[in-house]
Amino acid sequence: MRETIVINRLTREFEENARRFFPRKKTRIIRAVDDVSLSVKKGEIYGLLGPNGSGKTTTTKILSTLLTPTSGEVNVAGYDVLKQPQEVRKNIGVMLGQQLIYHRLSGRDNLMLYGDLYGVEDVGERIEELAGFFGLSERLDSLVETYSTGMKCRLAVVRALIHDPPVLLLDEPTLGLDPQAAVKLREQIKALSKEGKTIFLCTHYMLEAEYLCDKVGILSKGRLLFSGDTRHVVTQVPHSDVLEVRFTSQSKKTVEAALGVRSIEDCVQIEFSGAQHLTSLLRKIAESGATVTSMNVKSPTLEDVFVYFAENP
Repeated sequence: MRETIVINRLTREFEENARRFFPRKKTRIIRAVDDVSLSVKKGEIYGLLGPNGSGKTTTTKILSTLLTPTSGEVNVAGYDVLKQPQEVRKNIGVMLGQQLIYHRLSGRDNLMLYGDLYGVEDVGERIEELAGFFGLSERLDSLVETYSTGMKCRLAVVRALIHDPPVLLLDEPTLGLDPQAAVKLREQIKALSKEGKTIFLCTHYMLEAEYLCDKVGILSKGRLLFSGDTRHVVTQVPHSDVLEVRFTSQSKKTVEAALGVRSIEDCVQIEFSGAQHLTSLLRKIAESGATVTSMNVKSPTLEDVFVYFAENP
């Protein structure tokens, strides 16, 4: 499977003029993206994770040719973003929040406008097809300013898909959505990947990344701290599974003595490594005679990985 997006040693710097004492100014160089390398194969969903200000949006804008790199190489769909920007633009659909949507036009007029700009044949049929898939058919002729936040986000995705590009660049697609609308949009994004679209997704929602992404990268202060398979990312950090045991208040001292730990509000959490260690803990609890109300095993999550890399760059 060939690589659709290739980023090699990408750096992007900005100049900031910091005023000091009149009449002097001091120019400061801010490195928003710092020597980042990654690749995304055809049909994959790649999630670039990081807090606000980490460089996610800058990276997306470079992929979309809205910004140029200070150094490094970036290829999208086989085209260089610096040398062949027009070819890149033909092969990408971009969603930067609700930008690029005209609120005083109807949804249909927005899509007709972008369809004409891209030279889409049978644009009316294409609009009806996408509107049906994203649940916008009944409101296509209403002004966008009357849409809910979720509908505006779905319209923004439809706009990005109007010319049927092989690559989608989505920057925080579910930001500001209520839980129900966010779940629906994620399911639709997942379906697009199954159709063969390559999707580059920026988010700071860890659960969203776990559900959607085949691979993830963790970005902090412009540097890529980790990039790899979502399923195996938790093996990259020294976290153990955790056994959580809840019990009746009368069993507090019994459980503490059996496990050698202190409890908080009739609950203990103890790390373990492997099935043998877990079996030993369960045996101790059973032999203690404590009245247990619930037990749960918690495995490391993507959020744990993100926190680890952020604290240990």
